[in-house]
Amino acid sequence: MKESREKTDKWLDKATAAIRFGPDRRTVRSELPAHLEDKALDFQRIFPGLTQEAAQERAAAEMGDPAEIGRELAR
Repeated sequence: MKESREKTDKWLDKATAAIRFGPDRRTVRSELPAHLEDKALDFQRIFPGLTQEAAQERAAAEMGDPAEIGRELAR
């Protein structure tokens, strides 16, 4: 579980790194986990045998490249 949390934190760090304005970066950083969790829960509903960790990894992959997301959010 700790490893999964670390992976999520690294993904979130990459996704928000390009946002220069601190308050905006913190706001986005606090909202993105909910989107990842929603996607992971969707995957677990669709694929009941999927572990939580696998669902989270799949959700992050489905969201796309975190660096690209960060560039888009920074605009």
